[in-house]
Amino acid sequence: MTFSPNTFINNVHKTYENITSIILKTPLLHSRWLSLENNCNVFLKMESEQITNSFKLRGAASKIIKLIKEDPGKLNTEGFVTASSGNHALACAYVAELEKVKTQIYTHNGISSIKKQILSSFPNVILNYFGEECCEAEIHAREEAKKKGLIYVSPYNDIDIINGQATIGLELFSQLPNLDAVFVSVGGGGLISGIALYLKLVNPSIEVIGCQAINDCCMHESISAGKLVQNYSFSSTFADGAAGKVEPDSITFELCQKYVDKWVLVNEEDIEKAVYDVLINERKIIEGSAGLTIAALRKTKIANNKNVALIICGGNIGIKSLNYLFEKYGEPNL
Repeated sequence: MTFSPNTFINNVHKTYENITSIILKTPLLHSRWLSLENNCNVFLKMESEQITNSFKLRGAASKIIKLIKEDPGKLNTEGFVTASSGNHALACAYVAELEKVKTQIYTHNGISSIKKQILSSFPNVILNYFGEECCEAEIHAREEAKKKGLIYVSPYNDIDIINGQATIGLELFSQLPNLDAVFVSVGGGGLISGIALYLKLVNPSIEVIGCQAINDCCMHESISAGKLVQNYSFSSTFADGAAGKVEPDSITFELCQKYVDKWVLVNEEDIEKAVYDVLINERKIIEGSAGLTIAALRKTKIANNKNVALIICGGNIGIKSLNYLFEKYGEPNL
């Protein structure tokens, strides 16, 4: 996929203007404990503190606002269809409620209880369940949308979604222009595609590092194979927000191939410990997919005094998961 640098940068800035009334400019926090631990300057980009507690709001707002501008009648009358394991669905539900449009959301049967509970609270949402993992729900939702003549809003496989996620790169570069490296969690690849493309265009020397769980790393396996792996087998992971296969013919694969410099795979205990340690040291609650970046940093040799950003992508973690961490590592004295 070929991008004109100026066109992409301009589109991201235009997208940012379109969604600033909906999203928050999230803080970039210096992490003293991670900096001391890793001998570099570590900053946390707190998308976990975004409205809906996830970066996904940016992409959803980008796509839905553009659709409303292009054809408000169609969207207002018929609504749209989407698919998600939780965070993208929540983002779509939030924007749909703001803009007074309906949405049909398809998710897999293993969606977390907290995400299911929150989604069910939106009166304009019809929640459907299909399959055992998010890629199955995505393919089914796209087919249902085509069958019914409805607009499908992909969680990651869409340039408008990617433009929305790229606004994190825009903010990050304005907050830390001397950034040396950024760690980004990867599921379908929409987040890292947007951030990597934006940062590489404004400063090609910034190192972009993709982070996945060993138990569920379809994009990494696909990059290693040189093609999207469709028969990929996976196991459950604490980083459930970044789990599942990548949709066939996803545009994110080529972007990851071209713009991601390095991949780091981490085990389950390292992800769990990262989530727990953030709670202890930063007094912040994050989800497993956000813990991927901290766990990956701990496995990576970074040159002394380099400026490193970790995208803390979400904070939607269930009570059962927190209780599991407390039972395993001890209840924190907060």
